[in-house]
Amino acid sequence: MYNFTENNRNQFMTEGASMLNHYGHETADKGMSKIWEVFTQNKGSAGNCLSVAEILSRHSGWDPDILAVRLTEEYSTSVDKEKISEFGQFLRERLAHWCEVREVKFACMTQVEVQAAMERINRCINAINYIPQTYYPVIVNGMTLSELQREYDRLNAIDDHFYGTDSVNGHRLSIDDTHKGRAIRRIISYVESYFANTLDERLADTFNRMATEFFPVDAQGKKIVKARFSKGQKTSKAVSKFFSLVGDEFVKFKDIQEKTWYDQSGNFHSRETDMGWNGQFAAYADGINPIKVKRYTFISINPLDYLTMSFFKDTSSCHTIDHQNLRPNNDRDGHAYRGMYQSGTLSYMLDGSSIVMYTTRDDVDIKHPWNYDKLNRCMFHLGEEKFVQGRLYPDGRDKANDDETVTIASCFRNIFQRVISECLGVTNLWTIKRNNDDYTVSCGTHYRDYEEYSDTLTCFLKGSDNTSLVRIGHNPICPVCGEEHTNSGSLHCGNDHTCYNDGYHVRCARCGCYINTRRENIIRDVDTGNYYDDSWCANHNEVYYCENVNEWHSENVYTDDYTGNQFYDPDNSRVTISIWDFVNEENANAFGFFKDESGHWRRRIN
Repeated sequence: MYNFTENNRNQFMTEGASMLNHYGHETADKGMSKIWEVFTQNKGSAGNCLSVAEILSRHSGWDPDILAVRLTEEYSTSVDKEKISEFGQFLRERLAHWCEVREVKFACMTQVEVQAAMERINRCINAINYIPQTYYPVIVNGMTLSELQREYDRLNAIDDHFYGTDSVNGHRLSIDDTHKGRAIRRIISYVESYFANTLDERLADTFNRMATEFFPVDAQGKKIVKARFSKGQKTSKAVSKFFSLVGDEFVKFKDIQEKTWYDQSGNFHSRETDMGWNGQFAAYADGINPIKVKRYTFISINPLDYLTMSFFKDTSSCHTIDHQNLRPNNDRDGHAYRGMYQSGTLSYMLDGSSIVMYTTRDDVDIKHPWNYDKLNRCMFHLGEEKFVQGRLYPDGRDKANDDETVTIASCFRNIFQRVISECLGVTNLWTIKRNNDDYTVSCGTHYRDYEEYSDTLTCFLKGSDNTSLVRIGHNPICPVCGEEHTNSGSLHCGNDHTCYNDGYHVRCARCGCYINTRRENIIRDVDTGNYYDDSWCANHNEVYYCENVNEWHSENVYTDDYTGNQFYDPDNSRVTISIWDFVNEENANAFGFFKDESGHWRRRIN
């Protein structure tokens, strides 16, 4: 049995309560003490087997103050096929422009323009032919039939010149440009489908042959070699060199865009970024050249790490306890979650198998890592001679569909295997099986990603025939009254237990959670008396904050047609309409509407 210290308990009781209170969750010593009691019992004791705390504490990197194994690990990023595909699309757009600039013209017209003109004249000729001859001469667009026929013949003769050219990307090019365009198109097709970071012999040969189309010639007409490509050369360097030969339409193309973001403290920043060749090629180079980075890595059973398991930079996931989106950056790009499985944090915390593994930046306070955003996080569920790996967050699915691809998820798995092997004193050899349903049994309110996604797996110590199921999850415990419950969307029990029978709590009229009416900025609909947990719940019940009275209302509310803000209008004298709702302004006035001094429409009240 693992002996948790009094400092461990005090840390949870003080920092844990403070954290929950900050994110709008009430706590009481009774509830928090019960959570700590069940946590230490299940994480610290496992009967005849070693508990997860006992196992992890055997590792040389174990820090008893933070209840985690602390490591500095190197991670290899995988080839990002999405970035490579996006770069290929960018190249195709530039190729279309390259072809358009070089399109052959005769009589100052492209073939498309010539053929469009021929089609228009042909329609005029056909129209004239339907008119009885008694009405002749007929003039259409200022031309008689014979003049139209002569113009058609002239355009047809021009059109014949184009058939000495060829088409690339729908544009007619000279023979020389046709060869160049086809060379560019062939290289682009290789760029999109080639994922090795160095050239093989075949691709190097292709680059050399295609590049000759862009070599200049000397006075004797002999091509001057400007670049050579060889096996083993970096693919990104070869791509850059090739398109430098092609010309400025690719490598000098700029697309300046303004990028905005909020820092960790919520401060707004902006800068201009070139999303032309420089930005697109940089993303491609990052995508095809896997890099190795060192990260602080924590394999933790600290209760505070379960509570913050869904706190990532710029986003969160369904287990977040920040259901009001108070964290900086949390809702800047529409990626915030409302904690539909927020009590899953307690479900994982209170079972006997679940371990949080995550990485952070290298400048965090290593004694309080839970106060910083997690870069990546993955849940591991440790059983007898096996473990289940959940989904990696926030990156989504493990993209390692073949043995050649190295991903952060596989790095996590390899490190966890090594750590557990060292803790158990066994050889680091494991067998991977994909069907987690055969090896797990679940309880509690957490989101079962290990059952929902095919990229999760179960690892067995090699040679093990242990078939016992890994038990994952536990019913959460209310941090106020200490009662177990099954509400996935709330940390609290919500069952009218004594913790809510104090005369100060009411239910949210939208989501049903309990609200302390003593808290600041309480949301109460003045018209119905209903309370709401936050603005999201209120707005979805058509209750709005009215700027002119500083109150929340569901009746006699209008939206300002200029600012979009809501205002309370008990006399129903202000409405949002458009003059286009009426035939004209006079008609609008006849219906009792008039335009006020600020240019908005109001309804006249007699």
